[in-house]
Amino acid sequence: MVVRLLLFLHLGCVYRPSCSPFRFITRLVPLFFSTVNLKMPPKPLEPLAKKLMKGVIALELLAVFGVYGLFHKMNTSRDFRNTMSRRFPSVLEVYYQSNEWAGVYGIRERDHEAWSAKQD
Repeated sequence: MVVRLLLFLHLGCVYRPSCSPFRFITRLVPLFFSTVNLKMPPKPLEPLAKKLMKGVIALELLAVFGVYGLFHKMNTSRDFRNTMSRRFPSVLEVYYQSNEWAGVYGIRERDHEAWSAKQD
């Protein structure tokens, strides 16, 4: 199709004496650049996908920092671990298990000893 277009434009200039090579080029350049799409149009869901991905990453970062803050608070405060044992015993169990998996043993036993001594 492009070859036929070039041939048509060239023959149109050859058979007319008023058509110069400059005029042929000025006819060809706008046609060529109007058919070539230099920048692809954005897909309709692309902005939404970017916003969702940013939101997911932000939530994950918030969750990581929140879990680290909870772990730090539980790791430094026996009173907070006592509060967690009353309100959220499953979270405290995960804390004890993660420390045992890391090779830190005895926290659970020391906590139970301290809490039982405090109650007496």
